[in-house]
Amino acid sequence: MAEFKVYGITVNYLKNPCGIDENPSISYKLSSSKRGGAQKTRRVSVKEALTGEIVWDTGVIETKEQLFISYAGEKLKPLTKYDICVEVTSDEGEASSANGSFVTGKLSSKWTGKWINAKPVRRYPDAEAAQYLRNTFEVNENVSAAYLAICGLGYFESYINGAKTGDDMLSPAFTRYDAESMYLVYDVKDLLKTGKNAIGVALGNGWYNCFTQDNWNTPPASWRHFPKLICELHVTYADGTEQIVASDPTEWKSSKGPITFNSIRNGEYYDARRELGAWTEADYDDSEWVGTKIMKSPGGKLIAMEFEPIRVRKTFTARKMWKGKNGYVFDIGQ
Repeated sequence: MAEFKVYGITVNYLKNPCGIDENPSISYKLSSSKRGGAQKTRRVSVKEALTGEIVWDTGVIETKEQLFISYAGEKLKPLTKYDICVEVTSDEGEASSANGSFVTGKLSSKWTGKWINAKPVRRYPDAEAAQYLRNTFEVNENVSAAYLAICGLGYFESYINGAKTGDDMLSPAFTRYDAESMYLVYDVKDLLKTGKNAIGVALGNGWYNCFTQDNWNTPPASWRHFPKLICELHVTYADGTEQIVASDPTEWKSSKGPITFNSIRNGEYYDARRELGAWTEADYDDSEWVGTKIMKSPGGKLIAMEFEPIRVRKTFTARKMWKGKNGYVFDIGQ
């Protein structure tokens, strides 16, 4: 008998996406060892991962369609994981199934977090250095799920208990910030521990605070402002209770660190003498850090970043190194 297989489930073009605001559009692929082997029937079901509750079931449908199946079930909950099952039969009666998943974004629900940044920032030259922000919080036992929704403008990197929350770089993507800014969602359950935890975020200027003159006259852009952060960590426990750790100036602290200058057009200056140590760890001594303050919103909508991010694909080692007038120079041969 010919082998018939369903595989490669995607949601909104992504494999098991974490953080989607658009209505899920499910696609999948088929393979058959028989030339011309085709699908006869299809069934798609979606259930809430934690409760097992089925929120959509198409039933068995006779169709050859396998692309862009639009979700038409119950209203989805924000920051919730859903499991997908696709069951297919071939025109010769063979059966195959595959599983996938997706995690919703905020789905236009109101943000608890507030836009904040480092307290000393008063003038644009103050923003040339990167900002480092942190907060500590307690977590109880029996965590069932934990998702971090976060936007740091212009660029950010976020950490929990010393581990980076994702493998993306230079996030979020460039937008017209006073029209819309993109946030990301990370599954951080495995990064949490019972007891004291810490979240740390590094903020850079990116395109949001581009102060270098260019052919597009970017510095006076309508959106340009100081770097800022908004985030919410949603922790769900086995008994159904939820805890939210949000960006708020009453809890968060800030500091400057080794990145003394950063610009999308001019790179960055890194002074290793100013390294902060384990600043993203829970037991770090931040007694010398200063506070944070409320910042005005960029003005646009917050939408989920629903596409593959920039990632590190290759690392180049230095072929030569020498000491220059202002520090060490590395030649990576590129």
